[in-house]
Amino acid sequence: MLLVTLTAYCICVICTGHTHGITKSGRHAEVGITAACGPDLRGHLIWIEDIGVRWCEDTGSKVGPGRVDVLMSSHAEAKRAGRTVREVVVLR
Repeated sequence: MLLVTLTAYCICVICTGHTHGITKSGRHAEVGITAACGPDLRGHLIWIEDIGVRWCEDTGSKVGPGRVDVLMSSHAEAKRAGRTVREVVVLR
């Protein structure tokens, strides 16, 4: 188990600088599946406390070690999520 700083983002110019929705892994980002993670978790399947299972298939300029940014369906939803600390378990 790890403790990470959890934030949220959406596919908008404000959050990502573009709107194409293609992750660093080459897949299209999907709500309920995609998370942007620091280099310590990139490429892993993780379980996030109170969120569920996500793939660390994306990166971000502000996403460093010990941080997970979960994809939300809208900018308003991402802003409401705020910044919290959550437990994370690496599943694969």
